[in-house]
Amino acid sequence: MIAYIQGILLEKTDNSCLLLTAGGVGYEIFLSAHTLAGLPQRIQRPQPDGQGANAAGQANQGASLAGQAGQAGQAEQGGLVRLYVHTQVREDALELFGFETWDERETFQTLISINRVGARTAMAVLGVYRPDGLRRLVLDEDVNGLTLVPGIGKKTAQQIFLELKFKLKLDGVPGSSAAAGGTPGVSAGGPGRLARDAVAGLANLGYAEDEAAFVVKEVLAAEPDLDLGGILRSALKRLAKRV
Repeated sequence: MIAYIQGILLEKTDNSCLLLTAGGVGYEIFLSAHTLAGLPQRIQRPQPDGQGANAAGQANQGASLAGQAGQAGQAEQGGLVRLYVHTQVREDALELFGFETWDERETFQTLISINRVGARTAMAVLGVYRPDGLRRLVLDEDVNGLTLVPGIGKKTAQQIFLELKFKLKLDGVPGSSAAAGGTPGVSAGGPGRLARDAVAGLANLGYAEDEAAFVVKEVLAAEPDLDLGGILRSALKRLAKRV
């Protein structure tokens, strides 16, 4: 099974990328929205036979870059991408799913072990929540947070949440209300949903999820009656002061 890959980025789609390895083989790898957003600019594709000099130059460049050592999940100049991989074998296909970290790969494997959760749904979950964000959601008993994932309704969210409570490793999660003794604004129900929506909104603006969660907690501790718009405005003001 393929568990790790590095190569030159040739193409990107809405949910995958095409990597050219040093051996000259191209692999399509499905990615979460987070990982797709972090990919580098793709390099010029190798030319077909008949463009000998150019093709040889591209192949040499690919072999040189793909031969560099480094940490998975990092993208460098020249379009080099390194990913951990989960290989899924079906009767009609062999599919590769790529991840920035080993933790993300293990979280994906936990998700697909849940009844009726396929690889596409698991990738959609990881497109909304990083592994620690998913752990915080479980610790905070925020079952409604899973309904933020496209394609997951309330009934499916309850099923996934129940199994995650028993299957997901929850040790050492930063920024959870459970670990902090119940910080206001992140418990199950309405306030918890507002907090998750606010964190997701800040993450979409480019802020780190851990930093966003910390600031949202500060805002709700000081002003617990704010609506979502008020939480976001106050959080953005606090974040601006940190720069």
